[in-house]
Amino acid sequence: MRLIILQFLVSMADWMLIVLLQMLMFELTQSAFQVMLLVLAELAPMLLLGPWAGAVTDRSGLRRILGGSCAARLALILLLALPATRTSTAPLLAIAALTAVCNRFFTPAASALLPCLVGSGRLPSATAYAIGARMAGMALGAMAGGLLAGVAGSGAAILAMGLLMLASGGLSLSLPERRDTPVAQVPARSWTAFVRDIAVPGRSGWLPIAASMLVMMALGSFEILAIIYVKEVLHRPSADVGLLFGAYGAGVVAGLILSSWHRMAGRSDSVIRLGLLLMCAAIGGVSQVQGLGSAALLVSMAGLAEGVVMSLGLLRLYQTVNPSRLGRATALLDSASGAAFLLAVVVTGLLADTVAADRLIGGLAVVLAILTLLLITSGLQAGDVGRAKENVLATKIHENQNDVID
Repeated sequence: MRLIILQFLVSMADWMLIVLLQMLMFELTQSAFQVMLLVLAELAPMLLLGPWAGAVTDRSGLRRILGGSCAARLALILLLALPATRTSTAPLLAIAALTAVCNRFFTPAASALLPCLVGSGRLPSATAYAIGARMAGMALGAMAGGLLAGVAGSGAAILAMGLLMLASGGLSLSLPERRDTPVAQVPARSWTAFVRDIAVPGRSGWLPIAASMLVMMALGSFEILAIIYVKEVLHRPSADVGLLFGAYGAGVVAGLILSSWHRMAGRSDSVIRLGLLLMCAAIGGVSQVQGLGSAALLVSMAGLAEGVVMSLGLLRLYQTVNPSRLGRATALLDSASGAAFLLAVVVTGLLADTVAADRLIGGLAVVLAILTLLLITSGLQAGDVGRAKENVLATKIHENQNDVID
């Protein structure tokens, strides 16, 4: 419970910061391209430090990693409190990048600690609750960041973030270390062993990674387009972008609750595919509406689908990867997702200043639908091949048994 609360508080502070930085950047430049650069600054540490940070996490004390990350975040928030850092783009980009560095260590450490604190029977629900805490923090943080900055000014949002990080730092110190895998016994070789782990169960390894990449493509475009969509299509104040992020986060939380149902965990592959199709349909619907209420409802439906996909995908990795390499497993998943997120951010940022936001969202829905259908088709073909191999093997065993009897 303490680990879940910690992830909620950190996620809330992170998304308050993300919304505030985007608002400050857009007010300074009035350019979607500059918002794209801000998102790229957040993504760069994920792509550059992901594998290394995961390996460091597996060989380090997880509580120390969590506490150090919270302390560094607090220092960056205090830096943002200086007026000079809010009047030019360079400090905003630097704060976004350094906060992402902190998160690059925090996320693998929290993910690696979770299976050490619960039994295997409770792992599906614990996974859903942990992701749900992060998404609930995203929803509340996005809304609080937009409302506080819009009503009381950026100083009030900065104060709230500082208090959240103080609470997070204290909570991280109260957590236990992992009990099942001593740090000294963590193997040095990482990626070869991990690739072998996810290759053994076949689709159980590559399906959640591919699905997560599609989800992050959708989120990357949404993060760039949300504020433009609110102003140009819905004709609402920029602070209302927090309401869309909040609707998305609420939908994700609902999806995570749904994914903790044991029937979902038993049919994870099929549910992941259905979730991707629902996500594409909801995004397509967003491009056709012009009211904030309708848009928020469709965005929450997309979030629900994505929550189911994220939870069941991470559960698959927990079930198939050695606990001593979970930090690296999470880092690999994050790196693949981050690459898809980066692609979506770059393409969207380059087009958003010249193409209408609703047209871009409609195009995104079409691209995601095509990729989802390709993923489903290839997965079904892989399953057919696997079943054919199993039938051949069973036939050979039966023939050998008959030979022995003869």
